[in-house]
Amino acid sequence: MDVYVLYVLSRPSLAEKSAKWPFFPISSRQKYDILSEQGIWDRLVEVPEYIESNLNPKFSLRKYQKEAMQRLIFYLKHDNGRD
Repeated sequence: MDVYVLYVLSRPSLAEKSAKWPFFPISSRQKYDILSEQGIWDRLVEVPEYIESNLNPKFSLRKYQKEAMQRLIFYLKHDNGRD
């Protein structure tokens, strides 16, 4: 189910045509919140090493910072139905 939901969320036109999915318009933020609740970000988007290596080595990347970067990368690469 996770894969189907992810695929449909990334392609709004398919959601409209899908009989299995009750379509209702949701914002990108709501889509991303769903992906976050399902724990899909780590499987979907990796933060490039060059980003992590350019941060202060005294501090580790916090979970919310990593997710923010993953959301941005996904938005820029895959979200064609931008709000």
